[in-house]
Amino acid sequence: MNTKNNLLVKPRERGMVLLRKVHEKLQNTRQQLREKYICQQAKGYVHYSRLQRKLQEESGQGTTEYAILVGVLVVIAIIAITLFRPKIQELWTAIADGINSL
Repeated sequence: MNTKNNLLVKPRERGMVLLRKVHEKLQNTRQQLREKYICQQAKGYVHYSRLQRKLQEESGQGTTEYAILVGVLVVIAIIAITLFRPKIQELWTAIADGINSL
């Protein structure tokens, strides 16, 4: 009778050990998947944070403002030259005559 119990118990124990191993592997796989998912979320957050910081950066704003200011000044200069062309021509002619008379 003792031998029969040993034969019956051992397969059960082997089965339990096998079930425990399978269960541990499943838990490890679940844990790895969780870690991978969390890692992907963290990477996404880091990319989002970088993008948000780039959009909030104001380092290029000063350059843009200066470019707009220079553009406006050029337009004003063109308009002034166009409006005062005859006076400017007289001035250049006077200067050229003065230089030639030297």
